Amino acid sequence: MDLYITRHGQTTGNVQRILQGQQGGELTPIGFEQATKLGNRLKNVRFHAIYSSDLNRCQQTLSQIILHHNYLSPILDPRLREKGAGELEGQPLGTTDKLAKQQGVNLRAFRPNGGEAWIDVMERAKEFFNDLCRNHMREESKEALKILVVSHGGWIMEFLNVIKQLKGQPPVYANISKNTALYVLRVRKSGKNLTVNIAVDNDISHLTPTKGKLKSVKSK
Repeated sequence: MDLYITRHGQTTGNVQRILQGQQGGELTPIGFEQATKLGNRLKNVRFHAIYSSDLNRCQQTLSQIILHHNYLSPILDPRLREKGAGELEGQPLGTTDKLAKQQGVNLRAFRPNGGEAWIDVMERAKEFFNDLCRNHMREESKEALKILVVSHGGWIMEFLNVIKQLKGQPPVYANISKNTALYVLRVRKSGKNLTVNIAVDNDISHLTPTKGKLKSVKSK
């Protein structure tokens, strides 16, 4: 299974530098342009399934990608949502970290009133990954199915922490995904052994034309 994971395009909340959490969010004109360029980059990849967060900013991003893949009906999955910030939604970025430090709570374990902790998001991501493996893994000798996932920066961080856990590595607290950044993970199974290799990592080359053309991810 080849997982193509991307973050939504730039939103008004990104520009305002606020905690959007599970608010819907609206793409800016730049965000729509980013999504269009990502769609062009992915247009020649033959996807088997497309999953997206059901929040508006991801659906708007997906609208520019699905134009090239109208043979599929995207699956909107609430497990792909950004971390719920509860009563802190709409507050400046960094508010959650500041409160966690004031209370002496680990940054990934801090849970604001009415919201989630990052470890909760990781559990959602783990459940989703396990379902993907059950539903889309093929025998090693067959061509890998290609799956697209449209989500959020924080969710991608915790999904990558799921992969780190699989490899016996400690989780990290580094929400660094860029708007419409692309990740490609090669997931393979041999017997009971599962291996995951990251072939493309936080890549936005589609936003910078190379020799007049957008860099493509080849469909193999």
